[in-house]
Amino acid sequence: MAVKVDEEIDFVYLFGVLKRQKVFIFLIFLAFMLFVFTVLLVWPKTYISESMVQLGSIGANVQTKNIFEPVAAKTIMEGKEVVYDAVREYNEKLGRNMTVRRFKEVHLEVELVKEQVGRDESLANYLKVRVKTNNPELSRRVNDMIIG
Repeated sequence: MAVKVDEEIDFVYLFGVLKRQKVFIFLIFLAFMLFVFTVLLVWPKTYISESMVQLGSIGANVQTKNIFEPVAAKTIMEGKEVVYDAVREYNEKLGRNMTVRRFKEVHLEVELVKEQVGRDESLANYLKVRVKTNNPELSRRVNDMIIG
């Protein structure tokens, strides 16, 4: 059963309304653009330095298979001993007094990399280290100190 539509769209009338309201439409568009521009200027910028770290036998004989497991390597990479110098550098550069725990919560992400072969998903021998700060050079230096 077909539905009959008796009402038609009058494009002449529609364009007439748009023509009469062009100043209002332009002012709404301009206000929106000013708002977006202001937000972009005020919003703090975040710079991310990201590294992929391949896990291996750090200081061990390869024949003994003493290779760090991904979960253990993630724990080591997030550990206070590894992050402490980077936090000290961050605090000196910005004149802050951030603790290691707070730095890890706000600025540091260490992620296990997963690989998928067919339907099986497993942990790869890689870690992704990501440092976020408001200074691009500082992000790079802190990241280098953590993975270095």
